[in-house]
Amino acid sequence: FFFIWVIKPMARYGGAYMAKEVEDVDTKPAVDAKCHALCPKPWAALQKCEARIEEKGSGECSGWYMDYLHCVDKCSSKVLFKTLI
Repeated sequence: FFFIWVIKPMARYGGAYMAKEVEDVDTKPAVDAKCHALCPKPWAALQKCEARIEEKGSGECSGWYMDYLHCVDKCSSKVLFKTLI
């Protein structure tokens, strides 16, 4: 016996549902702004370095900048990754 199945084409599910009229929103800048308040020491050190460089006219503050970014990223990752779970 041969059976012929007629399969109607169905819409394929491609992942999470996203409404067409909703724009993508990047929440990281808002979270980073809130986390900035929790990192006063690295921010103050970066500001001191920048003032010192403006006074001297040469140098770099990449180490202080990376310390500040590490603090903000550590704070914001806790908030952002909770939304993924």
